Amino acid sequence: MDLWTEWQAGQEAPKARPYLRLADEDSAPPLTLEQLDSEATRCALRLLTAAKGRWRLTHDKETGAPVPSPAQPILYLSDDRMAAWIMIFPPVAGGAPAEIQDVRDAMDAYLVSSGIDETAVARIVEQQIYFRLVLVACGTLPGKSTDGSVEELFPRQPDTPNDEDMLVASMLNPSYIAKLEKGTPICRRIPARRGRPGRTVLGAEVEAPPAQEALLSAGKNTAFSGSDVLESSTEGYLYFESGHFHVQQTLTVPDGLDEDSDTIDFDGDVWIGGDVFCLNVIRATGSVVVKGSVENSFIQAGKNVIIFSGVVGEDEATIRAGACVFAKYLEHCIVYAGRSIVCECSICSHLYSDDHISILKGRGVTVGGSLTAARLIEASIIGSQSERSTQIVLGEHPCSRDDCRELEQRLQDIAAEAAEAEKAISANERIEDESSKLIAQAKDRLRLTKLRLKEQQLQKRLDAIKSESVDLSGCELRGGTIYPKTSITIGPGSFCVPEMLSSCTFKLVGTNIRAFANHMARRSAAERDDAV
Repeated sequence: MDLWTEWQAGQEAPKARPYLRLADEDSAPPLTLEQLDSEATRCALRLLTAAKGRWRLTHDKETGAPVPSPAQPILYLSDDRMAAWIMIFPPVAGGAPAEIQDVRDAMDAYLVSSGIDETAVARIVEQQIYFRLVLVACGTLPGKSTDGSVEELFPRQPDTPNDEDMLVASMLNPSYIAKLEKGTPICRRIPARRGRPGRTVLGAEVEAPPAQEALLSAGKNTAFSGSDVLESSTEGYLYFESGHFHVQQTLTVPDGLDEDSDTIDFDGDVWIGGDVFCLNVIRATGSVVVKGSVENSFIQAGKNVIIFSGVVGEDEATIRAGACVFAKYLEHCIVYAGRSIVCECSICSHLYSDDHISILKGRGVTVGGSLTAARLIEASIIGSQSERSTQIVLGEHPCSRDDCRELEQRLQDIAAEAAEAEKAISANERIEDESSKLIAQAKDRLRLTKLRLKEQQLQKRLDAIKSESVDLSGCELRGGTIYPKTSITIGPGSFCVPEMLSSCTFKLVGTNIRAFANHMARRSAAERDDAV
């Protein structure tokens, strides 16, 4: 401030403080607001140090009298070398004013050679601007990099109808799902694009930030054409699951299946154009659609089972679906569904669902047998006037329970096989030929390692299933008409209907089952929970 005060004493209109801003409406360095705040502190220290040195050089040490000295440009360089400012100390005691070469020498001393604003350099000299920071050089910021992306040429989820009837109809004729020909492009990878490099005021190149390439992986029945296009490797229906697009193959049987036909075991969807008669076995990783009826046969699907007519099982038919089961009627059969069961009539059948069972359309009758679901069971009529015993169980995961039994059995089989492998390893110790012994032991140890890994995987799946729990407070039985001899179990609570009840919802309150009046009888589909 001593230099400033001394200089202002000779001015016609002295000012209180010097002008030391790094940015204003006339100059915009390529820095963020945070960077400008940080640079302001550094700049103040730099100028303070330079001013002290200037005072010592321009004043006598003993008397303090000013010594004639020319003007002195001071350059300030930003920490990231993207901007440079010049401030000129005024001449002292009649010294020479600043020249353009003085400013250039100050910039050369710091190797400033790029992005120089010649107009600003000339202006600061011509106007003899003192004690004011003037932006004289700006670097070029690197261009913005663009990460790679994946252009999906088909929607992940098709527009499926909300109404149950329309949903079943659309699944029977799935034109709402994109059917692809072999070689149809599904996704296209758009490469990442790195921005153009920038340059500092010192002339050094500044690389643009790196850009990440998009990940694109092939699903079932898909393959890469080149490196950036994912296409269908077979004809089929497209679906999205577990973060990937897959193409589901379809096996079509135009007519029905006669009695004791060959077993169908297909990786995809199976479409049966007619009836499925006795003693047939159908297994599919996708959905199974039967446009007729089903007799005492076995059907297992990884997704949905859709039976346009219904099932007459003679207590021998079994239907298993990983997702949903749709049927007109279910008589004397066993049905398992990982998500839901929807039908118009259930007679002496045993239905098991890990979510809900809905028997509302048409007659909406369930008589005899049992219905077990985790969350919800709803039916227009439960039981009969003849008081046929009908069992209702809520709060269980019946399909998961069966999965547990299957996993436990597989773990037992693996344990037995591992024990045999350990015996074989011990027996190999008696082999006299060293080379043969090593080969036999390596083979059996590899077999044992594979069994242990498989055992760990199955145990992890079993633990995950067992850890699942049902919120019993959310379990409900909704009935339009409920006849006597209907047994209801929800968790620890049980109740047997003593007389005919109308429009009731049963819930668990504490450890007891309570009935609440509702308007269940003729509710529209929009007023119900979606069945799927």
